Amino acid sequence: MVSRFLASIALGAVVLATPAIAKKKQLSVKPDTPPMQYAVDTSLNDDPDNILLLDLSNGGRVAIRLMPQWAPHHVERIKELARQGFYDGVKVHRVIPGCMAQGGCPQGTGMGGSSKPDLKAEFNAEPHVRGVCSMARTSAPHSANSQFFICFDEI
Repeated sequence: MVSRFLASIALGAVVLATPAIAKKKQLSVKPDTPPMQYAVDTSLNDDPDNILLLDLSNGGRVAIRLMPQWAPHHVERIKELARQGFYDGVKVHRVIPGCMAQGGCPQGTGMGGSSKPDLKAEFNAEPHVRGVCSMARTSAPHSANSQFFICFDEI
């Protein structure tokens, strides 16, 4: 299953995205940006059921390799919401240049989520480095729902 949904800027899911540098309300890839250091293999052909394609409003595309071995319930939630069209047209509501971009809030405020129950935390030892995507949550450990972020640098 390869899912597609519209977004206004590079979004992340649970693990890895293709190289992109985000600026508020637009996608910009800087020519002097160093090559992406990937946390996992970036081939899109070996596990198509765990590739999420984000078609951007500017015509660009971000491919995210979902890693169910790292966070099985979070990956399943992202896939379920994407299949239902939950993320269609959702904008990134928070960008911290040089750090990350966050999306997945249907209201675009960062305060919302899906109608599904929050997920129990699935923390792992994988570092949050450039290109890694992760579920967003409040300070409560079991509060991830639909929001996620993509790292532009180590956090």
